[in-house]
Amino acid sequence: GKYNSSIDLDGTDDYVEVVDNANLDFGDTNDLIISGWFNRDTFTTDDVIVAKRNGIANTDQGYILYIDDATDKLTFEVCDATVTCDEYQLESTSTFTATGWNHFAVVWDQDSAANSEIYINGRDDNATDTGTIGNIGDLSNAVVMRLGSESDGANYFDGKLDNIQLYRYAITESNLDIVRRFY
Repeated sequence: GKYNSSIDLDGTDDYVEVVDNANLDFGDTNDLIISGWFNRDTFTTDDVIVAKRNGIANTDQGYILYIDDATDKLTFEVCDATVTCDEYQLESTSTFTATGWNHFAVVWDQDSAANSEIYINGRDDNATDTGTIGNIGDLSNAVVMRLGSESDGANYFDGKLDNIQLYRYAITESNLDIVRRFY
């Protein structure tokens, strides 16, 4: 792995599962940071890094972080609890079409599109935002959280993941070292 050991996922059926837990749910006032390292083996499929969401359809409530196969960009999506959910997306400017370790930190600030961002290898990646952040409500759901696939078992990651962490706050200038501490 990048630091000590990592999980090596085959892109077919490997994942790590965490049972549904209220600590992994985020209400409409909660902020979130997801950080870690990834190293892709192939570049032809959607590669899910973290999901507490069954997919990317507008009826799938929760959050998901994946590399889109069409753009090769890191994409973070949230979807709230309405029938056809309100959705918000952050998409990296950087593309990932070669093997090698990349550090990421995704910051979801429920109150601020300006403070919601993707950091790649310790730098602000100037992510593209889609949606209206003020429309997003509760992201809580009753599905498992998975590393390496969607919560219902699709879009498996092909490569290695290391040091995946979730934090229950948004980043500020004073705690930006979270993004940079491993890079």
